[in-house]
Amino acid sequence: MSVARNIKTETTFADEVLHGLRDFRESVERGEAITMRTIKLDLQPRQFSPANIRALRRKLGVSQAVFAHLLAVSVELVQHWEQGLRKPKGIACRLLEDIQGEPARWLARLAKSDKASHSKPKRKIGAR
Repeated sequence: MSVARNIKTETTFADEVLHGLRDFRESVERGEAITMRTIKLDLQPRQFSPANIRALRRKLGVSQAVFAHLLAVSVELVQHWEQGLRKPKGIACRLLEDIQGEPARWLARLAKSDKASHSKPKRKIGAR
């Protein structure tokens, strides 16, 4: 008498990749046409002029120091950007784009940060 077994098999991502590669190899061996596509994406962040940076900071209604803190850069760097002495690069431009696209979210983040900093208990000097 044969006993039927319930065998649970799980397919991993690696198994799926290997299966796909085997199918691809077999298709090539049979001489089937293969369609390949190349997609070019322009993902370069936009550049920000000194006036753009100043306008964005003013739109948030924050000082250079607070803006620098929000961007995790020095105040001096924000000043240089606004004076045109330096240009923001790569990730800074991407962050500026995000702030420009969703200023309310960044203002809420500032407000949350401000509340958190005011809720910390202050320790007396010399207290242990």
